[in-house]
Amino acid sequence: MDRLTMILLFCLICINPMMPAAFSQTDENSIFGNIYDVVTKEPIEDVNVYLSNTTWGSSTNKDGYYKIRQIPEGIHELVVTIIGYNYVSKSVLVKKDSQIKFDFYLEPVIYETEATVVEGSIPTEWLKDLHFFKYYFMGKSNFAQDCEIENEEVLNFSRPNRTFFLASAEKPLVIINNALGYRMDCVLVNFTYDQGSDVWRWSIKPKFTELKSENEDTVHKWKSNRRKAYQGSLYHFLRSFRNKLLNEEGFDIYPNVQAGQKIPMRLWRSIIVDYDDYILPGILEKEKKLTFVNYLHVVYDNNDVSWIGLNYTDITLDEFGYPEEDNPYNIYGVWSTNGVADLLPKNYDYD
Repeated sequence: MDRLTMILLFCLICINPMMPAAFSQTDENSIFGNIYDVVTKEPIEDVNVYLSNTTWGSSTNKDGYYKIRQIPEGIHELVVTIIGYNYVSKSVLVKKDSQIKFDFYLEPVIYETEATVVEGSIPTEWLKDLHFFKYYFMGKSNFAQDCEIENEEVLNFSRPNRTFFLASAEKPLVIINNALGYRMDCVLVNFTYDQGSDVWRWSIKPKFTELKSENEDTVHKWKSNRRKAYQGSLYHFLRSFRNKLLNEEGFDIYPNVQAGQKIPMRLWRSIIVDYDDYILPGILEKEKKLTFVNYLHVVYDNNDVSWIGLNYTDITLDEFGYPEEDNPYNIYGVWSTNGVADLLPKNYDYD
C-alpha cells in the first residue's frame, strides 16, 4: 500500500460516521451494575431490572451484570425483581451524560410454611375474591375483558373487617393485555378497598413489553386501542397541562372545587387558564411543577367529568407529563373507573 492510499484510507475513516473509529464512545445516560445474593454473595442471573412504568429495562447475565441504556434525563424509579427474592426499588436522578452504577444485594424471600392441603377444586371464596379484585384492579373499561393475569395463583386476599378488603401477591404479576398489545410484569405494592366509603387504591411497579404479531389487523387494533386509552386519560390531561395545551387537547377545567362538586357548563367553559398560576419551572430543565389548591373539575370533550386533587403543595412532572412523587394525587369520576387494563407506558408515543 503506497503513502497516498494510506492517507486516503485514514481520511475516509475519520469522516465516515458509519466507520467504528472511536473506541472511547460511551452510552449516553445509562444505569448499570451487578446483583448478588445477600447471603451467598454469588451473582444472580436473569434478574429483571427496569424503570417503572416504562418499556426500558434489562436482565442480568451469568455474572449478575445489567445495563440500561439511553435513559432520558429526570427522576426514574429503578426496580429490581426476581422470583424467590424481595424486590428492591430506588429513585434515581439521571442528568445529561450520566453513567450511574448501582450494585444490589437481594434478600431471599422467607415463606411461612404450612401443612400441605390437597384439594380437588379451587376454594369458592378465593374465586369470589379474585373476581372482586379483578373488577376494581383491571378497571371498568371494555379493555378489561381482554386482559388476563397469567399467574393468578400468586394472589392472596384478606378481610381484616367487614368493610375492608386487601390483596397481595407472593410474586410479580404477569398481565397480558390483548387489547393494547402489552405484557406487564409488575410488583403489586398494595391493593385496598374500603366498602364503607367505596374507595379503592392500588399501587404497582410495572414493566411494559410490547407484544409481537405478524397479523396486520392485530397490530392495527393495538395501535387504535392505545390511542383510545390515551385520549382523555389522566396522563393525557397531565401531559396537556404540562405542555400548556389543555384546550387544544380537548380539556376544560374549573379550579378550587370540592371532590365531586359539579360545575355548570356555562361556568367552566368561560374559564381562561393562566398557566403561570399552575405550571412552574422544575429543578431539571425538562421538569415542570404542577400546583393548585383543593380540586380541579376536569371535563374532556364536553362529556367525561373527573376531579383531581394533589397530595402535596406541588408535584413534579417529567418530560412525559408523568408525576415523580409516590401517591401524588386523588382522583374521582371517570378517571377513577380506569384500571390496569387502560395503562400505557409513560414513554408511549402519542403523536
